[in-house]
Amino acid sequence: MRTALPLALCLASCLAGCGASTEPVESPPQALPSAGEPRLADGVVAMENTCAEGAPEVCDALDSDCDGQIDEGCEGVSEGAVHVAVAWSGDADLDLVIEGPSTSGETEDARGACAEPPQRLERRVMGHAVAGEYVVRLRRADACGGEDPVTASVSVSAAGRLLGTFNRSLAPDTSDGEAVEIVRFSIE
Repeated sequence: MRTALPLALCLASCLAGCGASTEPVESPPQALPSAGEPRLADGVVAMENTCAEGAPEVCDALDSDCDGQIDEGCEGVSEGAVHVAVAWSGDADLDLVIEGPSTSGETEDARGACAEPPQRLERRVMGHAVAGEYVVRLRRADACGGEDPVTASVSVSAAGRLLGTFNRSLAPDTSDGEAVEIVRFSIE
C-alpha cells in the first residue's frame, strides 16, 4: 500500500499535465486567390492606367485612385473577388457577358439601354470566384439608330488587383447577337 499512494499521486499529476491547453490553436492562414495575366482577344487594345493615388473615384469604369478596385464607393457598386465594368458613349446598347466556373454566361444589361444619357456604364461584381478561366465578352445588343462604331472600355479587377482596361471598337454589324471576346484571365 505504501507504493500505491505515491504511484497514484504520480499518475494523477501526470494526467493533470495532459489536460486541455489553454493557449489558442491558430489555424493555418488561408491562401488568397491570385489572378493570372490577362490574355487579349484580337482587335483589343490594352490601355495605360492613368490613375492618381488618392484621387476620388469618378464612377467611369476605371480605377481612378490606383487601389486595384474599380469605382468603389460609387452608387450600386459592391465589393467582390471579380469586378468587370464597361463604359462607352455613343449610339448603342452594349451588354457585358462573363463566362467562367463561377458563372453560367450571365449577361449584364442593366444600364446601357438606348434611352440612357450619352455615358453608358454596366458592371458585374462576383463576391466569390472559383479557380479557373474567365472570359469577358461584349455584345452590341442594339445600334440605337447609330451607324458608327462604338469604342468600349472594359476594366477588370480580380483578386485585389487591376488586371487592366481594354478598348475594343464594335461596329453596328456586330449587333447580330454574337458576343465578341475581349479578354481572358484565370483565378488560381
